[in-house]
Order: sequence, then structure tokens, then C-alpha cells
Amino acid sequence: MKNLLSLLRAVNLINGLFLAFLASFIWVPATIAAEQNTSQIQLIEKMKQGGLVIFMRHASTIKKQIDARPIDLKDCEKQRNLSESGRNEALLVGQSFAKHSIPVAEVISSPFCRCKDTAQLAFNNFKTDNNLFYSIGLPPEERKKKTAALTGMLSTIPVTGNRVIISHTSNLKEATGVWPKVEGAIYVFIPSNNHPPEFLGSIKPSDWNSLELPL
Repeated sequence: MKNLLSLLRAVNLINGLFLAFLASFIWVPATIAAEQNTSQIQLIEKMKQGGLVIFMRHASTIKKQIDARPIDLKDCEKQRNLSESGRNEALLVGQSFAKHSIPVAEVISSPFCRCKDTAQLAFNNFKTDNNLFYSIGLPPEERKKKTAALTGMLSTIPVTGNRVIISHTSNLKEATGVWPKVEGAIYVFIPSNNHPPEFLGSIKPSDWNSLELPL
């Protein structure tokens, strides 16, 4: 009998470990799963109402370029810069915001040239914030501070219109769990002063021309 009980306990333990192993592969953050619940047309309608925070990864870049280390933020020639298609993407995003009457109250950019150029081409007026500095390669404590600062920007409700943040892929991933893989794409959040921001969904540069609101 003791041997049987020991065997049953062992089987239960193995089953529990196996289920935990499977869960590690199928679990996704709730913020990422929410992307499937809001269509791009609905995103535009919500953005037209204002009160949202829109994270934009800088537009497409010249892949063969790399950022020199240590980085010199004043020297664009030693950074990875926008490609010609990236410059067109940034213009398209700005034109699409205007076309759909999406109000923008403020634009905050990373100090890297590819982000500032994206902001200039898309929205013209912007300010830079060193808290949006590319987080990869930073010391852990500095990285943690910048993640906290971005979380605050995403969580604070704009007084009017929408807040646009232009930064880098790793920064958003660390702040929210949402990984902005596509350059030039926007990622839309509902901010809350008391809770983490709620992720609504995203629009890639290639999607804008096909999006038409119903009459």
C-alpha cells in the first residue's frame, strides 16, 4: 500500500510539473492578448476622441548602420538612421493622423536621431526626453529608472488630445510586456493615473492606406 501511495504521489508531481512546463509556453501577458480585441478601425475611432497614449517605434532604419559606442547624440552620422522608406513611413503616419482628425497634444521623442527625425517628419513639433534613451546596453539601475519613467508617461492621462511617444523596441517591452517588432508602427494605450496602462492594439505603417472609416 505504501508503495502504491508513493507511486501515486510521484505521478501527481510529474503531472503538475508537466502542466507548469506547458503553461510556460502558452502564457501571454494580458496586455498582449488585448490586441486581438480592438480592430484598427476601432482604434482610430478611439484615438479621435483623445485621452490616449500612443507609443510609436521609430520608422524603418538603414540596417547596415550601427550606433557607435559610446553614443554621441549630437552626431547623427555615428547612429543608425532612417532609411528612405522609413522617412516615407513617418510622413505617412503624420498624414494619416491628419486625415483621420486624430488630435495630438504633445509628442515626446527619444534623443536618438532616428526618433527625432521620425517625430519631425510625422508631427513637426516635438520635445526630447532622455528617459526615452535606447535602454539596451544601459546599466541595470539606469535601465530600471528609464523603464519607470516610460511607464509613468504611458499611465498619465493627457489633459487634451493624445500623447505620442516615439522611442525604441526594448523600452516598451520592458515597460509593458508589449514588444513593438515593426518599425514605424503605433501601439495604443488607455492611460490610468492609478493603474497600469491598458493596451488596445497597433497599426503598422503598411496598414494605413487600407484603413477607411465607415460613412
